Amino acid sequence: MSKTELASFRIKAFIIKFCFAAAALALVFIFVFSVRIKTVKIEGNTISSEEQITSSANLKSGAHMYSINKDNISAAILKANPYVNSVTIRRKLPSTLVITVTEDKPAFYTSSGSGFLILSKELRVLGTADSAYELSSSGIIPVVLPPIAKAETGKKLEFETSKGYAFNTELIRIFTESEIAEGITSIDLSSKFDVSAVYKSKYTIVFGTYTDLEKKLKFCKKTINYLEKTMPGVAGTVYATGTDEISFLVTGTAN
Repeated sequence: MSKTELASFRIKAFIIKFCFAAAALALVFIFVFSVRIKTVKIEGNTISSEEQITSSANLKSGAHMYSINKDNISAAILKANPYVNSVTIRRKLPSTLVITVTEDKPAFYTSSGSGFLILSKELRVLGTADSAYELSSSGIIPVVLPPIAKAETGKKLEFETSKGYAFNTELIRIFTESEIAEGITSIDLSSKFDVSAVYKSKYTIVFGTYTDLEKKLKFCKKTINYLEKTMPGVAGTVYATGTDEISFLVTGTAN
């Protein structure tokens, strides 16, 4: 290689190294100074407001996108927004933070002291209310539960018996997934040996013991269909304590 060729090679090598160094410095500059929070986008919320979620996240505008602790932010959002049951945070470079939440909808309410607890299907406490009227008019179903040991907003109910939570959520699941779920207007689970429900504020259904509840509910559907077809103006009590026989007692007229 001649001196001229060697000099040319060195110049090219220098230019390449310089370009790589400049590109690296540019990337460092962008990472340090440009990758900062300018926009926080909230997705998935239908009950909790964007302002509530953003405020509880306690994010500072201009903070570096990679300086935040996503676990801490998620925990803060969950603590301050009881309807939120999960939080996902992702960075959308260069300057947007996307917070996606899922929320529990109020499904039930139960008496507690002088007020009422608003509950999800999983019996997580979403809030409290002083009056049952607005809750019922919103389609939230009253449920009578066994003795509650602890009720804390944002957390699942704790019952006096060790297996109380698992047992009662399973019964709730059976009711909400049954064929008559849409017509149920109240549920009584205060005693596992005397389970009952009210259908369309018209029929009181007595199931007796909790055993075979799914089968009893399926059997009830056929009976209720028959009653609504043949005696539409009648209200009464359906005794579904077995899986192969149901009786009906007329108690009055339907409103």
